[in-house]
Amino acid sequence: AARAADLRFGAERKAWQDAGQSFLLEQYFARLGQGLGNANALVIDHRLGAGDAPTLDLRGYFTAPFDPARKPAKQELAP
Repeated sequence: AARAADLRFGAERKAWQDAGQSFLLEQYFARLGQGLGNANALVIDHRLGAGDAPTLDLRGYFTAPFDPARKPAKQELAP
């Protein structure tokens, strides 16, 4: 196990020396993907595209379930 860890460390160190910051970013995204693998999420990077690009928000928001036994609040009309 120690030998395998040493080989992996050496390979990652060489990759970082060759690719620099982009290697670290790829490692970050790989770990993020593993962590969110089964999550129902949409990640939008605000740094992509033009500054005023239109955005379509597809997130779902929690709404209370409909309860037919619940009576609506009484509304009063202003004079």
